[in-house]
Amino acid sequence: MYLLFSLKRDDILAVDDLAIKVAAMTVLGLAERPTPKQLKGLTESWSPHRSAASLLLWSYYGLLRDKTAVPL
Repeated sequence: MYLLFSLKRDDILAVDDLAIKVAAMTVLGLAERPTPKQLKGLTESWSPHRSAASLLLWSYYGLLRDKTAVPL
């Protein structure tokens, strides 16, 4: 997060972040959550824009979470 937001690096993908893993799993059509190593390999073609992809995946995860939320 520090590299992404404070230092404004443009090629950072938080491969250990659960939201990133779940969103990437859905976007990439994977059957299960990828390991950090798998996710890094699967997103090589996104370089040097993986920071933007991280932000989009976090937003997408929020949509997924809200869509599956049970109304009270």
